Amino acid sequence: MGVRQSEGRSCGWGVMGLACCLWQQGCRLVLYKNDVLVQNAERAPDGKGRLPCSFRNSGQSQGPIDKLGFACRPARHLPVLNVLTRVATMFFLDVRLTQRCVMVLTGALCVSGSLCGADADTGTSVDYGRDVLPVLLAKCVRCHGADETKRKGGLRLDRADALHGTVIIPGEPAESVFIQRIRESDPSLRMPPPSARVDLTGAEKTLLTKWVSQGARYGAHWAYVRPTRPDVPETSLSSWPRNKIDHFILARLEAGGLRPADEADRETLIRRVTLDLTGLPPAPREIDRFLTDRRLRAYERLVDRALASQHYGERMAQDWLDLARYGDTNGYENDSDRQMWLYRDWVINAFNTNMPYDRFVVEQIAGDLLPDATASQTIASGFNRNTTYNEEGGADAEEFLVAYAVERASTTATVFLGITLGCAQCHEHKYDPFTQAEFYRFYAFFNSVAGERGATGHDIALPPLLSLPTNEQSEMLRRTHREIWNLEVEIAGRVAAVTFPDPGRTAIRQSTGGGASAAQDDRNSPEKTHFALPEDWEEYVRALADPDLPDGVLEVIRLPQKQRDAQQTRLVRDYFVEYAYSGRREEFAVLHQRRSELAAVLASQQGDIPTTMVMSEMTERRDAFVLVRGNFENRGEKVTADVPAIFPPLPSDKPKNRLGLGYWLVDSENPLVARVAVNRIWKQLFGVGLVATMEDFGVRGEFPSHPKLLDWLATEFVQSGWDVKALQKKIMLSAAYRQRSVHRPALAQKDPYNRLLARQSRFRMSAEGIRDIALSIGGLLNEDLGGPSVYPFQPSGYYSDKGRWKWPQSEGAALYRRGIYTFWRRTTMYPSFQIFDAPSRETCVANRAVTNTPLQALVTLNDPTFVESARAFARRILHEGGATRDSRLRYAYRVAVGRVPDEAEWRTLRQLHSAQRARFRHDREAAESLAKRVGSETTPEHEIALVATWTALANVFLNLDETITRN
Repeated sequence: MGVRQSEGRSCGWGVMGLACCLWQQGCRLVLYKNDVLVQNAERAPDGKGRLPCSFRNSGQSQGPIDKLGFACRPARHLPVLNVLTRVATMFFLDVRLTQRCVMVLTGALCVSGSLCGADADTGTSVDYGRDVLPVLLAKCVRCHGADETKRKGGLRLDRADALHGTVIIPGEPAESVFIQRIRESDPSLRMPPPSARVDLTGAEKTLLTKWVSQGARYGAHWAYVRPTRPDVPETSLSSWPRNKIDHFILARLEAGGLRPADEADRETLIRRVTLDLTGLPPAPREIDRFLTDRRLRAYERLVDRALASQHYGERMAQDWLDLARYGDTNGYENDSDRQMWLYRDWVINAFNTNMPYDRFVVEQIAGDLLPDATASQTIASGFNRNTTYNEEGGADAEEFLVAYAVERASTTATVFLGITLGCAQCHEHKYDPFTQAEFYRFYAFFNSVAGERGATGHDIALPPLLSLPTNEQSEMLRRTHREIWNLEVEIAGRVAAVTFPDPGRTAIRQSTGGGASAAQDDRNSPEKTHFALPEDWEEYVRALADPDLPDGVLEVIRLPQKQRDAQQTRLVRDYFVEYAYSGRREEFAVLHQRRSELAAVLASQQGDIPTTMVMSEMTERRDAFVLVRGNFENRGEKVTADVPAIFPPLPSDKPKNRLGLGYWLVDSENPLVARVAVNRIWKQLFGVGLVATMEDFGVRGEFPSHPKLLDWLATEFVQSGWDVKALQKKIMLSAAYRQRSVHRPALAQKDPYNRLLARQSRFRMSAEGIRDIALSIGGLLNEDLGGPSVYPFQPSGYYSDKGRWKWPQSEGAALYRRGIYTFWRRTTMYPSFQIFDAPSRETCVANRAVTNTPLQALVTLNDPTFVESARAFARRILHEGGATRDSRLRYAYRVAVGRVPDEAEWRTLRQLHSAQRARFRHDREAAESLAKRVGSETTPEHEIALVATWTALANVFLNLDETITRN
């Protein structure tokens, strides 16, 4: 079976044949979860297009299957075979079988052991927020929580001040009705009742009993308490820690009876650091530089170089744009284009220049409100203009003005505070201490955008806007405006003026002469000529029906006569005479034609000027109300802008607007902003945050795996002046970050999800990152920074059902720009990004989902960008890899994954090369289909088989798990 190419022809690379050969030689299929072998089975083809199997439980933790892989006896995972596995499984694995094999654990609650959130020094005490509240939320609060409409028996269990009588008697579990009912043997009396279908486990009952016996102490949720700097814990393995971060990690490991992993080798470290900070693989010369640098602090210098790279800002901005819901279109059904790339470039530049995070926050929340705001600060305020806009006809303006403000309030709370405040839009929050009124007070900060319209129609220039012409563009505009003004003067010089006796009344004054007619209320034309007023009123009616009326005239005409002021009346009369009437005179035809031409030139020049949507505050703010059940038509009490009461109040010396909100967010008393920021950075460097629920630090979110480390990092971040690069460097210099990522059997039971960090993490690169890596390896990557979005290769016909909208494919080097610059159409995404789980960004996304499907292998094997990258990589191998097969294989493997192959990999690579060479020597058509043209170059006839062979191998290298994985 051949692999389909972009030209629509089968190239017959023989990949499937090699996969089947390996299968028949005794390979077995292995399934991985977090790189842990969880299932394996001997398989043999049955001739029916699928492979039967009977899985045996390996006794290890099961969960969602991450990937499939071949392993040949003796059991050994060969990275070079992963691409063959991905192709084989697409065509040979029965879908029903795959579905049966995937097991997902949901609703699991950690109440003890190595996965619970307790730090090493917590002993046996039960913590309400960490241990008890998750159980209550999962099993009890549905009927005994904040929602009064669903509360049973008038009992609320999640707040101490809501208890009464003998429900819970601190220190007396046997006397507490709560404990009696959860331990009741009679199903008719037991809580939760059988009808709830949520039974308490024995461990949960023991935990709740222990909590009551220890005094049933309630407490504020940890995230709503300002972090204080904890003491660094003592550890016994004194040789391992490299900085204070390691002491917190090691204390947890020692408490769980675990030891950290060894330090990764240098090839792994440079690839890890470079991918984490730039999103691009290191070049061979960079690897050599690091490997040969035996001076002290060589690793620190490596980190510094990566932090100083211009690509650092692009890598950091990618995650932020998900949060900021950045896109190049308006969303909704029409999804028209918009210009917002100046905001995207602002984010990249902010990270590259290491803008302090507190300033980064304030400028995005209220850059337009800063004193003497610069253009850059105003562009930053576009964070809150990334909202989607409805262009549908008949949309209710007020409904969508409300929707835009609601979205901004919810997004701001999620991005900077890590809370689900938007859940209180229609009712009191079910779990966290946020009322509906508090939501609308927060909403009031975003409810007064000057010039914003709820119903936009088809106008994609959505005010308020900021235009940023270059110096050359400004000069061209000045010249065009000057020409138009001179022409206006010439036209006015040939038009006489008449003063009507009273606006709204008809008057005729007789005159004769050679000038054009004009009707004006004041005599301001450069010169006067005689004229005669005609009586042909039909001519006036035809002028009114002109679809090309200039700005302002049509709006005035729609007003009843009595509602027009003097200026509006004068505007209409001027147009009637100067354009609708005088413009028909032959002597004015040339002047008006020239005026039309200049107007077209001006419109074209203005269209070339970059614009971006920004925030601007109304002089008088709109009233805000609690909307009953979230209905914009059902207004409740009037509210003013404020923050939820659980948090510290707004600074008394700051205004109660977005600017005051921005300063409140970065105030030292705010309990969440620093925690949320450092947690996001931790996820970037370890694959998962200290709080796994990135978007929810509330009571339904996960308790931190290392709460004291989180608070230490948060306070360290603030004390450093909110220095993002300094925080990243500190984390990356730790021994914890430098660990190997290889799984160890001892971790299978104690820490299967690596929450204790006894090793580093392996994770697949992002959708944009996978494409960037392929382009970089192929030598095609255009490294230009910033600028308008581009349109890379796209499957033909992909937008055929999208009406008038087309994909205007870019040309030349623009085709090979980094993924962050790809045009982001919200409703019809760039296909390869969508298949690799990039979000549409119609809403804020704090944590991308990660899926594994056969479609992903089809993309990396057949997408034009990846095929072009493979062809270019083959050319690079032949030009730079030496003259022998082995030197070329060594070079290619090192460029792709940053290391040289081991012995087993060498054998496989040589076999693959021999098979592909034989294939293309005998199949001229397949060779020409694959390698006749490489980019703009035509391959010489005698080299086609050679280039095709190495293109096939290059495609395999680009599809290795190790190539697209950060190890």
